[in-house]
Amino acid sequence: MTRLLWASLLVLMAALPVSARAQSCSVAGATISFGSISPVQAGNTDVTATLTVSCSGFLLQGSVARACLNLGVGSGGGGISPRVMTAGSNQLQYNLFADSARTIVWGQRTTPSTPPISVDVPLGVLGSGSATVTVYGRVQGGQTTLPAGAYSQSFSGTSATVYALPNPGTNTCTTITSHPSTFSVSASANLISDCLISATNMNFGTAGLLNSALTATSAITVNCTNQSPWTLALSAGTGSGATMSNRLLTRSGGSQTVGYNLFTSSSYTNIWGDGTTGTATVTGTGSGVSQVSTVYGRVPAQSTPPAGTYNDTIIVTITY
Repeated sequence: MTRLLWASLLVLMAALPVSARAQSCSVAGATISFGSISPVQAGNTDVTATLTVSCSGFLLQGSVARACLNLGVGSGGGGISPRVMTAGSNQLQYNLFADSARTIVWGQRTTPSTPPISVDVPLGVLGSGSATVTVYGRVQGGQTTLPAGAYSQSFSGTSATVYALPNPGTNTCTTITSHPSTFSVSASANLISDCLISATNMNFGTAGLLNSALTATSAITVNCTNQSPWTLALSAGTGSGATMSNRLLTRSGGSQTVGYNLFTSSSYTNIWGDGTTGTATVTGTGSGVSQVSTVYGRVPAQSTPPAGTYNDTIIVTITY
């Protein structure tokens, strides 16, 4: 009789640690950084992140646990498709996906069109194990009017919940709600000040004599990050001995020159240079869309040099 009681006590003591151990899954590594993004450059920005899902407490409950990573609406509002990172009142649209083609939005079981991520975690003899899953992020291109800044969104509490089911069989993450626990996810992007610039050529045409002034225009187009100040400066050119106050067109295959200059307006009063030696620059503030500045060129009346094609090259510098 004594031996039977002692054996029963041993069984009870051995069973206590199994029933007391919490059954759950946790998620680590849920930080998605898109790095620095130029809002004026075309195209999407794609990144990936690896999450580690660890499950424990499932002793003698099968060889695998199905973990269901549910992601709802994060900080800053918005929805699930698209999600938004915010910087103040500004919103940068993006999303997180379960597939490399970025067609399956990572969502939650209550929104069937945007399901949770399903991860099967292999369990060891002690009922614990881990697995990794790749999350695919994308910031949609074309959001050109957003200002520079640090944009972010976070998920925690009920907006980031993982459910788990050992020995799941055919059960899917649209129905699994057992063993819930929460985790944290954050997404961030740094929109930078950036500018795109292009310019057209200036052509004074054909002239037989330079006994009267010739005029022409060209256009400099800039597209800078919204709210970012910019300054346009023009070089003196490549003519031998040229200065910003006396630019020179040089004859192709020769050394003869024609004096000319570039101005900020059609009044031909302010020479467009780099802001030194009495010259002016042109300034503006980016809007996220193209802005055009006109360059006004003028060849004053002067002695006519030998016939030929005269040209110069000007370097346009934008500072922002």
